[in-house]
Amino acid sequence: MYDHHGPESKKQSYFDTRSVRNSLIPVLIASVLLAYLLIILSPVDKKALLIDIIKPTSAAIATAFSLVVVYRQNTDGIIGKAFTLLAAGMTLFLIGELISSYNDIALGIENSLPSIAYVFWTIAYGPIFYFVFKMYYFLGASHSKTHQIIICTVGAVFLTYFISLTSQNAEFSTQRGITSFFITIAYLVLDVVLIVPSALILLNPVKGSLTSIPWIFLAVLILGIGDSIFAYTFNVRAMEDLNWISKLFFITSYVIASGGLYWHNKFFICNQK
Repeated sequence: MYDHHGPESKKQSYFDTRSVRNSLIPVLIASVLLAYLLIILSPVDKKALLIDIIKPTSAAIATAFSLVVVYRQNTDGIIGKAFTLLAAGMTLFLIGELISSYNDIALGIENSLPSIAYVFWTIAYGPIFYFVFKMYYFLGASHSKTHQIIICTVGAVFLTYFISLTSQNAEFSTQRGITSFFITIAYLVLDVVLIVPSALILLNPVKGSLTSIPWIFLAVLILGIGDSIFAYTFNVRAMEDLNWISKLFFITSYVIASGGLYWHNKFFICNQK
């Protein structure tokens, strides 16, 4: 007899995006909330330690998923090269996180800036830029002039306002204060350059069950929020005790990126290797 639950049934189950989405989203939310609760409810003297464990761990998970993508799909073509560069960027971010945590835990140097960790984080933006801009053209981001003007204007206004606000309250009496200001603002500028195409991809009017949630581009937006909070709390001495809040957004960004890479592994890659 013909098996009605054979390959066709398995294929239908494999592409059951609603079921996977309904399972994946609660897992991501629960992971983020658990991390938040552990950090927020921990004693003040333990927050830094927990962050130095959770942040590189979340980065390692995202990096692992990105490397699985590179292993399973070909590295040629637009998609192959884009995700290979994304994996390179995630790996560099992870190295930076590990160095930062080592400085904090083993050397007792918290929030050291400049640090070699920032070298890896800065280099990581190169391959991430490649990924975002290649996917911008491949996915067909919103070509609405209104969207483009609004996003670019918001980005420019935000940068101008934020730099002005932070510079009014930053400490410029020392060389370290000046260096910290320019380094943190530089990251914010890089984030805005990434956020503009990412936001246009998120505004893409073309919808589909497989690409209903452009996870990685959402992660870029959250990374920008984290860098904004970090830049302000790091430069304004009165806010430095709240610097740990920015780390929550970095963790969230890694978790959402992991979700996006899992989604890509699940629905966009055939077993080629």
